[in-house]
Amino acid sequence: MQEAKSFEFEPIAEKNNLVLGWIDKRTLEDLQNPYVEENRLENFKWAMKISKLSDKTLRSILDKPFIRKQLDIENGGCVYYSDGHSHWKFIAPEFGKFVIDHPQYFIKGGI
Repeated sequence: MQEAKSFEFEPIAEKNNLVLGWIDKRTLEDLQNPYVEENRLENFKWAMKISKLSDKTLRSILDKPFIRKQLDIENGGCVYYSDGHSHWKFIAPEFGKFVIDHPQYFIKGGI
């Protein structure tokens, strides 16, 4: 019989003494790693892993106008949106920080 794995989680984005979301401690450490290449680009699968969302759910969140306005590289954000010919690209440190700072967008039933 296999032994159960244990994971440590950290609360993120506390507001009025309420925890808005949780993130795996190892994922948080990866996102906050000061040695990560500053402008490292990642793909959509990476963004799904970081946000813990399915393809369809993440796309629907990122396509919401108020989020797209914040994240689109053309507006100074950190996401290269797909135009049908190119692939989605994420500036890793900045998108990771956005996920940590805005868990209400990424938790189930958040928006």
